[in-house]
Amino acid sequence: MRSLLAAAFLLWVSTLACASVIRMESRVDTSIHGLMLRAHVTVTNRGDEAAHAVQLKTELAGAAQTSPLQSILPVGNSYAADFQLSVQRLPPGRYPLILHILYADANGYPFSIVTVAPFELRAAPVPQVLGLLGNAAIHRRGRVTLKLKNLDAQEKRLRVRLLLPQELSADSSSLDLTLRPDQETRTAFAIRNFSALAGSTYPLFAIIEYDLAGLHHTAIASGLVQIGSGHSFLTQQSVFLAGAIASLIVLLLLNVRRHRKRP
Repeated sequence: MRSLLAAAFLLWVSTLACASVIRMESRVDTSIHGLMLRAHVTVTNRGDEAAHAVQLKTELAGAAQTSPLQSILPVGNSYAADFQLSVQRLPPGRYPLILHILYADANGYPFSIVTVAPFELRAAPVPQVLGLLGNAAIHRRGRVTLKLKNLDAQEKRLRVRLLLPQELSADSSSLDLTLRPDQETRTAFAIRNFSALAGSTYPLFAIIEYDLAGLHHTAIASGLVQIGSGHSFLTQQSVFLAGAIASLIVLLLLNVRRHRKRP
């Protein structure tokens, strides 16, 4: 059985002197051979400058593998790596293969992108849970909201994991919960900026998994996080405060005029 994920991710990085765009395009081909999952991963540099120290990391069911380091990836060039991960102990169903793309700019500043490539193992169940991951804009801290809906009349015990790039952190990135038949619920993850540059935009993913009737089910929700600057945040607060003060001044002036008009 084979599956394919082709995705392009755009990471915007701004500096005080200039603005540059880093765009990494990824392609994941997976196939099952006996008790092993084989994954062929290709990343292509679609940006406007070379990427340095490029490395790929895959995760599956708690096991991880890392590719050799590619010292430089010029614009328009590709880097490929092969991975083999055991599926021996996994029941039939649909699973997430997690991919981390790690690299640095010419100054050695590290960046990362995370994505998910789902694959089927001896069965292809359709998940009966819908997840919607909201977008967020943060400076130092913020929250990402996840909405969940049970699509049928069977209770489900979910395991939810929020996937973040290395530049972002979460107070808690996983949770367990139970969805009653046809239930809708909402939860949130508190996230914080560890090393992301202002002006950057990162893709996020929530992996929602559960087991039912001997099959493993996986649903995936995606969103974006935009990194703002403290200056922009303070500017917005200042504008709001100035508007509130101006409104109070106008109200006070109107009250004074009313008192003056009284005989």
